[in-house]
Amino acid sequence: GEDYLLLLRSEQVETVRWAGRPQEQAGVAEEIAQLTPRASFQAWTQTVKGTAEPWQEAQIEAAGNLRALLIELADKQQLEEMALHDPLTGLANRAMFEKALQEAIRQSIKDHTLTAVFMLDLDRFKQVNDTMSHAAGDALLIEVAGRLKGLVRARDTVARLGGDEFSIVACDIQQAEDASRTAERIILEIHRPFQIQDRSVEIGVSIGVSLCPHHATEHDELLADADLALYQAKNAGRNTFKAFTNEMLSNSDQRESLRQGLIDAMHDGTLSLVYQPILNSRTKMLHSFESFARWQHPLKGGLAARDFLPLLEQCQLLPQFAEWGIRQVLQQGKLWMRKALPLVPVSINLAARQFVGLDLVSLCSALSRELEVGLEWLRFDIDETAFQADFGRIAAKIAALSRLGVLVNIDHFGQSLVPLNKLSDVKINQLKISGKYFEWSKDTTRNDSLVAIVHEIGRVLQIPVVACQIESEVMETRASAAGIEYLQGYHMSRELTPDAAEEWLRNRVGSDTGLQ
Repeated sequence: GEDYLLLLRSEQVETVRWAGRPQEQAGVAEEIAQLTPRASFQAWTQTVKGTAEPWQEAQIEAAGNLRALLIELADKQQLEEMALHDPLTGLANRAMFEKALQEAIRQSIKDHTLTAVFMLDLDRFKQVNDTMSHAAGDALLIEVAGRLKGLVRARDTVARLGGDEFSIVACDIQQAEDASRTAERIILEIHRPFQIQDRSVEIGVSIGVSLCPHHATEHDELLADADLALYQAKNAGRNTFKAFTNEMLSNSDQRESLRQGLIDAMHDGTLSLVYQPILNSRTKMLHSFESFARWQHPLKGGLAARDFLPLLEQCQLLPQFAEWGIRQVLQQGKLWMRKALPLVPVSINLAARQFVGLDLVSLCSALSRELEVGLEWLRFDIDETAFQADFGRIAAKIAALSRLGVLVNIDHFGQSLVPLNKLSDVKINQLKISGKYFEWSKDTTRNDSLVAIVHEIGRVLQIPVVACQIESEVMETRASAAGIEYLQGYHMSRELTPDAAEEWLRNRVGSDTGLQ
């Protein structure tokens, strides 16, 4: 029977190996004779059993049936392996993890022991993935998987649930302190440097722990409890662990309330955009706007995007936030056009992970069709760090957006993160540099040199430079003297409401917007 055959592990392998391919898959006619059951199993007998004793016809027929059955079993085993394991790391996937957890819970209740669920989230993994490449990120995940497997017992289950999220089911634990010690070992092991692409990479890990039956006896509840504990660990500064407590349930309600508050804000108008003018340094006329999100929180008052961006990330709302921002800018532009106002470029600031992870081409195309508005005035500001993720992939996305009319500006340029020999191959609209280079300081000479280099890069590549955060007349004077084409900052203008921005469109639009 099948149970007996599964015990013949090595013999199975050798039998199937010597049986060869089915006859209909033979490459050439002369190979067919070598693939018959008689020839294959005769060779198997001589090699595996060490004898040349001939096969009887009945044995050959039985061997043929055995071969067919073994191949079927091997195929089933391979399919099961694929269905229950993560293809990248070889760890259990979510389906196998939940199966193992349910069995561990059953055994835990039966034997009066503990089962621990560890939910793990890697700290600073996105930075590696975004700055080194996706290949480096994959290599790091494989290394992490190996270390985790080395920390647990054979009867425990290590799973990759997706992205940089891992989980462990540790069964037959005698006391809660054992789970805490395991979590501490994991933190120490993951914090040790990894060697990835000939570079030393340091990351951390945040861990949430729940116990059966102490906290719950249903697998869904155990996972939810471990997730809550993980959230607390990340809020506590990361690279630490937290065990679930009942007090976390009230914190969970608060988090869900904040998440729902952000979702509601995107629809009820309490989350809105303001616009900061970017001026021609020579004529002081309006060249373009940069948009910024503002949340009128019912308790905390006006919040800038930097104040609630971490909350958006924690609540996994960055994709929705990006879509909301693009929609708002397109709707505002359409309104200005209906009022016969001259339209200037308007930029939206996207985090590197948003630009890398979102299908912006499809999103922009869909919104353009839905709102019946063109895209030729839409711009994206992306940090220079985005180019470290995968330069070829980023360049291809920029080219695809350009074909729609959407151009890309590089923000915080000058960090030496963009390969200059490749910059000329990418259609970049503007280079934006920090206003700190135009302040008087002990580094003035060094800053002047850096500004001169950036300006020369822009001149050679015919990419204009924008000086941001210009907050004084001295900074404006120095930026203009350095040949910087465009200026942005509180000295030029604070952020404007849509109505105030309309006045600028009526009275101060320059002739160099590229849209005239």
